[in-house]
Amino acid sequence: MTMDWKDGYLTGVKRVDAQHKKLFVSLNDMEQMISQKSVSASEADDMISALATDVQKHFSFEEGCMMRHECPMAKKNKDEHDQLLELIHEYQHICKKRKPTKQSLAAFHKSVETWIMEHVCFVDIHLRSCVRNKGY
Repeated sequence: MTMDWKDGYLTGVKRVDAQHKKLFVSLNDMEQMISQKSVSASEADDMISALATDVQKHFSFEEGCMMRHECPMAKKNKDEHDQLLELIHEYQHICKKRKPTKQSLAAFHKSVETWIMEHVCFVDIHLRSCVRNKGY
């Protein structure tokens, strides 16, 4: 399922929104790669490593924004971020032990995609009202 960006996902912080859009693009690219051809172990590793790097940078910035804007969802946000990072690191560990299959990559992609959609829609959007209340 291609992830389509909607303005309803906006947080009010341009950099956070740009990072979210980039994550959507990355996951769509991953889905396209998985569906079009066989994926080599090195391609899978590169794809997952890039995702992990982007996610870590984004989470660090977003968590800082939530703290600065005193968002009541800041703790839940951090806890959920830790859960996704654990999922990514576990999958990277599995891939080091054995070559990832197209099916395992598809399952990993679906898990991350579902997590991102639910997290942006139910946690991250709370930042919008905090930013608005501070006059940004």
